[in-house]
Amino acid sequence: MEKKTSTDCTPNDIKIVETVSEELANSQNIDTVANFLKIISDPTRLKIIMILENHEVSVNDIAVLMNMTKSAVSHQLKVLKNAGYIKDRRSGKNKYYSLFDEHIMVIIHSAYDHVNHC
Repeated sequence: MEKKTSTDCTPNDIKIVETVSEELANSQNIDTVANFLKIISDPTRLKIIMILENHEVSVNDIAVLMNMTKSAVSHQLKVLKNAGYIKDRRSGKNKYYSLFDEHIMVIIHSAYDHVNHC
């Protein structure tokens, strides 16, 4: 039985198409990786991640560093926290943010290396 597709093309190399099709079917994390890249592709969120690379920083200090309102920064921090990329700690009336783990920086540094290499 022939598989119906939405393409109007026929494969040049059916073996490659079948092999890659199986590989794609087994790649359950594609959507997760795409969402990760979508979240960190926002320049504001990327800057916040860079600020937090080596420091635990209060929302007020992030707002000052970013030249943004506390509300705007808080919104971006919420996105990053909900995604599991950062964590927070309350001390009195202040909230301090830091990276959840260092894995995210490996990816970001690789991206910087790639951009600088080109």
